[in-house]
Amino acid sequence: MGIADWFRRKRPKDAPTEPPIAGEREPTVDEALAEAPALAPEAIAEAAELHRLACALRDEGRFVEALDPEARAVAILDGAGEPPRSELHVHALLILAELRHHAGDAASGLALCERAAMGAERALGETHPRTVQAATLLASLYGVVDRAHGRDPARYVEQARHAFQLAERAFPEASEDFADACVHFGVMLGRVGEPAEASQVLRRAVAILRELPPTPDSDALALGAIQTLVAVHEKAGDWNERRRWMDALARWQAALSTGAG
Repeated sequence: MGIADWFRRKRPKDAPTEPPIAGEREPTVDEALAEAPALAPEAIAEAAELHRLACALRDEGRFVEALDPEARAVAILDGAGEPPRSELHVHALLILAELRHHAGDAASGLALCERAAMGAERALGETHPRTVQAATLLASLYGVVDRAHGRDPARYVEQARHAFQLAERAFPEASEDFADACVHFGVMLGRVGEPAEASQVLRRAVAILRELPPTPDSDALALGAIQTLVAVHEKAGDWNERRRWMDALARWQAALSTGAG
């Protein structure tokens, strides 16, 4: 399962993305006005409407169509000539970064995401869910760009660890949001050859999800965590653990097929 599936599961599996927020909603115009007073109310209202349209198109998988309204929204919000100071501005930058990546311009997406991540930590604070989203997407894009150029994964690892540390402070331990952060981090650790730590973090995710009420998203997340555990232990040559998690995967899938998951 690709990391994109854990935020908007309609999207292709190779897309980097930020983690979900329980009960997520778009920032309101009033909130954006309070946070970005340099812009006229009419400008913020227009940007918010363009952003909502872009998000709706993107959620339907219409990435090319979503690019123009999101780029226009960001251009309006950038008009204040200041770093991102509102949740609306941060989220618009994140969505545009993801859309640029889909369009084959990961470098441009990375630059947008770096702006969003820096602005989120400064304006929204380290424990704001959008800040965690921005940090996680930034790690994903570092991985995409650096793998494409054959670079050392050091900044990918550092950023992914930073995103996970933010998630530990932002989300309750026994929550789907934190389990999601564990899976993101565990996948990264598996990619860079840290099977012991990857296994520890992914087990943490599975333990959390076992205790939560099942939902389609939490079940998909759990299956992704278990599948990654299988792959991590296979790569490490730990066949007993691989077999154990293959059995766990079969049990979870069987429970889903009977409606007991």
